[in-house]
Amino acid sequence: MRRGSGQEPFAQVCRTRLEAFDCRYGSMLAFSADNVISRSLRLYGEWAEHELHVLRPFVAAGTVVVDIGANIGTHVLPFSHWVGAGRVIAIEAQPTVCQVLSANCRRNGRYNVDVINAICAETSGRRVCYLNYNDEQNVGGISFSEVKASGWRKLLRWLPGFNDPRVVDIPVIALDDLSLTETVSLLKIDIEGMELDALRGAYATIARFRPAIFFEQNDAKRLSDTYDYLAAAGYRMFWLETHPFNRNNYRGDTENIWWRTETGVIAIPPRAVPPGGLVEARRDDASPPSELDARAGIAIEQPISRRLEDEVYGDHTLAESRNS
Repeated sequence: MRRGSGQEPFAQVCRTRLEAFDCRYGSMLAFSADNVISRSLRLYGEWAEHELHVLRPFVAAGTVVVDIGANIGTHVLPFSHWVGAGRVIAIEAQPTVCQVLSANCRRNGRYNVDVINAICAETSGRRVCYLNYNDEQNVGGISFSEVKASGWRKLLRWLPGFNDPRVVDIPVIALDDLSLTETVSLLKIDIEGMELDALRGAYATIARFRPAIFFEQNDAKRLSDTYDYLAAAGYRMFWLETHPFNRNNYRGDTENIWWRTETGVIAIPPRAVPPGGLVEARRDDASPPSELDARAGIAIEQPISRRLEDEVYGDHTLAESRNS
């Protein structure tokens, strides 16, 4: 039996579905039809700058950052710069999205990024998924947490010679399977409801390195279980509500298209100092806090450099590092 790889020829994807944008952290390919990240890159040349600004102090030079649900690399590119001689492990489940992620790393010379096409969960294996992008306006919003095939899809899987590019066989890994030896400073997890599964598969990694952990949490679903899991490891958790609109955005665009904020939880290991002004999360919280006015946006007073080439890490510039 043949199944689709889930990957269109990449040259065809580039011709028909992608746009290139000059952005804060370099040149980025993005899906033309995507109405969230791609739209933000088109208008503002950046995505989630407020969130990145808060996470920056938790990324130490020379360490490893693991980005689970890396999408096309809007966080991977700045992470890869901030770690300097360290590295970023970027895990993305969707095969075509992972191709774009890899291309964005190559086109910006981010050779300290290891890209892995896999679903990150509690145990390793494989998962057959149905991916249909025809009507998808938020490529990053596709969830693998509860893939339930209908009867006809189950039947089609076993028909001889069946080949549907929308039916994709994707590897599943547990983060602990990577047996990381370098210090991990940050885990960032945004996988649409599977965050706890990924954390359970990272038990040994978390126990060994005690990284800061940031995960998406737009509602209270599974919050109590996630809270109990991390609290047992000594973590304190804080709600992180962020503005998607930065008034000091890369393009200087003054129009705010966003009507709601983004929410997640940042888990702080023992003895680490949490960012100021955050609301501590409780296991029985009924919903994330909603204290910010999304229409106001935020002006990050000292925005991260407009382009990676302008930054300095360690004791030498990026240009110098390329020549060393």
